[in-house]
Amino acid sequence: MENAGLNPEPDQTPNAAVKAAVEAIVYVAEEPVTIEQITAAVGNSTRQDVLQALLLLQEEYQREDHGLEI
Repeated sequence: MENAGLNPEPDQTPNAAVKAAVEAIVYVAEEPVTIEQITAAVGNSTRQDVLQALLLLQEEYQREDHGLEI
């Protein structure tokens, strides 16, 4: 996933529930989803929260040698 030209604030970490929701949406989506679609689906988070969660998940999946890629 591309950063879409946005740089999330480094001190802002999404809560575990937002991160888990974002991960679930990305995992079960049959087609690629946009940050806006994920934000709307999560409902209680900002676009910035979703972007930060996606970037953290991307780092985790790359670092831990997962078979999945975000």
